[in-house]
Amino acid sequence: MKRILVVFLMLAIVLAGCSNKGEKYQKRY
Repeated sequence: MKRILVVFLMLAIVLAGCSNKGEKYQKRY
């Protein structure tokens, strides 16, 4: 069960990073 929680947290961090990058690109354009 712990592994599932770790994977879920990693996915959340990756999604947060992608959203941050998207905002930066939108600001550039």
